[in-house]
Amino acid sequence: MKKIFFVSYGGGHIKIVDLICRQLAQRADVDFSILALTTAHAQVIDRYGPLRVKRVSDYLELFDDSIDEILRCGLELVGDSHNSELGIPRFESLAYMGVCYHDLVRQHGEEEAGRRYAERGRQAFLPVEALRRIIEHEQADTVVATTSPRCEQAALIAGNELGLKTVEVLDLFGELYPLPEAQHIVVLNEEVEASLRRQGLEDRTYHSLGQPAFEETVQRVAAVDAVAVRERMQISAGAQVLLFAAHRLVVFDKDFSVKRFLPYDAVYNRLFGLFDRLTEEFDLEILLRLHPSESRSDYAPYLARHPQVRLVNDELNLYESIAVADYVLTGSSTVGIESLLCGKTALTFMHELDEYYPQPRAQQPPFIFSRGLDELEESLRSVLQNGHEFDLKSIYRPNAAENIGELLAVL
Repeated sequence: MKKIFFVSYGGGHIKIVDLICRQLAQRADVDFSILALTTAHAQVIDRYGPLRVKRVSDYLELFDDSIDEILRCGLELVGDSHNSELGIPRFESLAYMGVCYHDLVRQHGEEEAGRRYAERGRQAFLPVEALRRIIEHEQADTVVATTSPRCEQAALIAGNELGLKTVEVLDLFGELYPLPEAQHIVVLNEEVEASLRRQGLEDRTYHSLGQPAFEETVQRVAAVDAVAVRERMQISAGAQVLLFAAHRLVVFDKDFSVKRFLPYDAVYNRLFGLFDRLTEEFDLEILLRLHPSESRSDYAPYLARHPQVRLVNDELNLYESIAVADYVLTGSSTVGIESLLCGKTALTFMHELDEYYPQPRAQQPPFIFSRGLDELEESLRSVLQNGHEFDLKSIYRPNAAENIGELLAVL
């Protein structure tokens, strides 16, 4: 029986993996397991159970030869990295940080590892040796990941080095960091394939099969009774609704890697001030949806000073949030493209402190892109006054999860 090993972080990454695994779970000729990192574990453990869904801490016995050093590293680093609000056990954060940092030391030595971590934090991790041990333990035939640095990228590199089949399912467009490592790349459409080929990835096998999470989002948003949700939220029938899909503030490098993180005050004092002006001028409701990696406590000062902005993570799921919105604003969250596919006007922007925008495709129509907050204010006023009509050619393929599952079964 073929064994497929998935590695995934939380949020949209694990949603893609989950939808594919639902298809594989119906097959008798395939078995699979998932290394579910950070918040991913809580999203799939109830569906597949502990025999299939593992954390890094579940594999610590594989590192007996260096366990003392791993635990020491983890204890030193966990204080700054663990966020109890995300529901991740503290010991899991310790194990993740310890294994990844120990791997960094093995690659570069103590001094260089310390320098890299001080400069880049978790972005310095690429634990190939650790993932190699885990993959060998799982006796996998195929390694699958989405597009993410650190453990997902490391798993694909390790799978290649072990001579296994490797498959990468892209979540968005072809301009991304890190560039795909896998032999087989699943893309949204031929436009994404062409972009990757232009970037030098000519020696890969491409499969234009779509992206499962987008397809599910379109279906689930269409099933929402938006009028009923608006009534529940006490949003007046005539009000316009702007959904702000937030995420951590990042300055990107020219290869779309994370250069550094910014404090929220660097951008949000001006952005929330803009929200104040818009709600004074228009009959406008502003809904705020945080990214799963963000802490609500970081937003408490803004919500206290700007009560017209309503945090909806506890009141609405993602599909309801998109369904009630007329317009969706984001820096570079995937919620932007998901909303666009659902027929919503999607506004994207980069802040003045950023140097490179990480999704060039989201700078082009039918997205409304703004370079800086002054331009964003003009864009928002325009759509609130005049609306925005656009023709959307579907960029997702139907039956993506089924087709990717079939691909994995026959590779």
